[in-house]
Amino acid sequence: AILLKESEMASLMNTACILSNSYLLIILLLTMTMNMVVSSSFCENSHRGSGHDRILDISVPLSSDLPTWHRPPGSLMPISVLATAGVHSSASSTSFMHFHSHTGTHVDAFKHFVPDNSQFCVSSSSSALSHRSCRDGDDLLALPLHILNGPVHIVNVPDDVKSISAKWLDRAFPSREMTPRRILFRTRHSRDRSMYNPVFQEDFIALDITGAKWVVERGVRLVGVDYLSALTLEDGVSGHQVLLGHGVVLVEGLDLLLEGEDLSDGGSASLICLPLAVTGGDGTPVRAALSFASPESDASCKV
Repeated sequence: AILLKESEMASLMNTACILSNSYLLIILLLTMTMNMVVSSSFCENSHRGSGHDRILDISVPLSSDLPTWHRPPGSLMPISVLATAGVHSSASSTSFMHFHSHTGTHVDAFKHFVPDNSQFCVSSSSSALSHRSCRDGDDLLALPLHILNGPVHIVNVPDDVKSISAKWLDRAFPSREMTPRRILFRTRHSRDRSMYNPVFQEDFIALDITGAKWVVERGVRLVGVDYLSALTLEDGVSGHQVLLGHGVVLVEGLDLLLEGEDLSDGGSASLICLPLAVTGGDGTPVRAALSFASPESDASCKV
């Protein structure tokens, strides 16, 4: 009987140890889960710009001194201030702004080169273009905001490159699987401050028709450039039709000087870009910015 009681006691002790270890495991798992939730919340708040990210403006301020497409300097109507003239009691000011829809840093609506029923207006049944239709050639309201905002790759284009061709792009992005969804091309125009020179430059650097077809074939969804057109002067019409007709979003006239930024790995930035919601609009100036994660928040958010 004594031996039986000792056996029962040993069994009870083993059971107690198992239960104790189980409770400790549960507490450990709960602690790890809470830490992950707190960390995730911190990273999310950091991404939203709570002081852990740096926001850098890459848009050109609107003025009458900007270059315009094939127009002489000063052809833009100045911004007219219609403020307190003759109204002594008024404490506010308003203004009437008159400018071309593709002035300064701007975005192209699909209808800019893709009219209704165009052969380039790809059917919305295509899986790649399920977000849009061809009704009215697609105005500014049809631009996909999820494409205009998100991680972006910034690529340096050497000064000796005259146009961005498919061959050059193959060298810049040899891996098809690693092709970025959004690409900003930083050329001599940012370094030369070309967007601040009112004289239009016909020899600007941009994609040629082979580069436009490469963008579509590689599945790139957004292209940004630092002069007035994403396509060269020679391939402007056909190249725009290829890109816009396949749902590629074009942001043009960016300021990509980015002095002091490490762009060795594409910049590790996110694009922030919101166009004006103009019904029927073919283009509009935008405020564009890049969000760079600080090294501290970036390291702490890697899991």
